[in-house]
Amino acid sequence: MKIEKRSEIKYVFNNKELNNFLLSYQLDEQLYPERLISSFYFDTVNYDLYKNCLYQDSDSYKVRIRYYNNNLARLSREVKYTKSDGKSKAIKKLDLNSELPSLLIFKNQLLKQASKVEYKRKYYRFKNSRITVDTNIYFTSVNNRTYVTKSFSENFNIVEFKLLNENNFEIFNDLPSSPLSYSKFKRSIEKLYNIY
Repeated sequence: MKIEKRSEIKYVFNNKELNNFLLSYQLDEQLYPERLISSFYFDTVNYDLYKNCLYQDSDSYKVRIRYYNNNLARLSREVKYTKSDGKSKAIKKLDLNSELPSLLIFKNQLLKQASKVEYKRKYYRFKNSRITVDTNIYFTSVNNRTYVTKSFSENFNIVEFKLLNENNFEIFNDLPSSPLSYSKFKRSIEKLYNIY
């Protein structure tokens, strides 16, 4: 299992703001090819993980299964933790013969698929940080939560600075504006199931 410490700063931009941002930061060379990211988020029947993320500043976590470019042969389970000493992500590769599970057991909790989130991601390097740009964000409900499939598209983009050096405080001098709090997991639950 791989553990990553996370220092992330997020921004929400419409298409015009995104283009201005890319121009002003001169982000014209991508680190990697653009990828389609698909994530299935899991939660209890009563959305306890969502509620913990919504009402607690720390000691919460999100559980998802992720794959790239529609390749179900390479699934990974990711758990994103928010604690008082910072954020981290635990990644575990799964060998499930390309079958996406509908249930997971984590911390003695039975978790069911809660939402599917898909988007396109581009990767750029900027000084001592990596910038990701997420576009075409699309949420879909899952069968065990609704009788009729629901979907929702965001009309904005997410730009995220991921610090590569934890001691690099100079990056804060280069930020475009005040960062915002945004979670694809929380947003998908709110929009698909009208839970606030």
